[in-house]
Amino acid sequence: MKRKFSILSSIYVVIAGAVGVIVLLGFFVEIEGLHLQDIQTILLDWAVTVAAFAFLLGAVNVVRVNLMRIRQRKGGLYSMVTLAAMLFVLAFGLTDGPHSLVVQWTFEWVLVPLQATLFSLMAFFVVIAAWRVFRLRSLESALLLLVGVLILVSQVPLKFPWAEDLTGFKNWILAVPAMAGARGIILGVTLGIVTTGLRLLLGIDRPYSD
Repeated sequence: MKRKFSILSSIYVVIAGAVGVIVLLGFFVEIEGLHLQDIQTILLDWAVTVAAFAFLLGAVNVVRVNLMRIRQRKGGLYSMVTLAAMLFVLAFGLTDGPHSLVVQWTFEWVLVPLQATLFSLMAFFVVIAAWRVFRLRSLESALLLLVGVLILVSQVPLKFPWAEDLTGFKNWILAVPAMAGARGIILGVTLGIVTTGLRLLLGIDRPYSD
């Protein structure tokens, strides 16, 4: 689909590209008389300010959506609990600061147990996914199953004659094949980030003009 020309959209592209180039050059280039680092610091401070206002808009949207659900009686109980917890923590956080006893208690005895519960549930999902992957449908899946079982056995604190050899095999697997795959994934993610940044700087993608 051909994009229609718009002067306002072109101005957005120029501003976004100029800001991105200035911030990028501030990390790598130091030119006397231009003060790129000072301009970069100002632009980053602006970005932090904009992010803070975006956070406030997100909080307002959470309140609006949950109030709408309460009025429509669609999961109203959960929405009331969400709003009550949000206002409770926000009130004590604004009055006594993030280090207040109430905020610390909420974080330690509510948020941390919830995170532990979610991670525990995630362990079951990982086991189910591993069971689906490790089905013996091909030679590759058989090798993957064998290596996975050997690595799991090497983690068990048991003493058997070939424990040291198994530990050395595990260390080699993690240091060579697994690390090579991880580096390939990281390289692909990095190239994707660079490509996305270039598309934004060149105005090919314009999320700020939507």
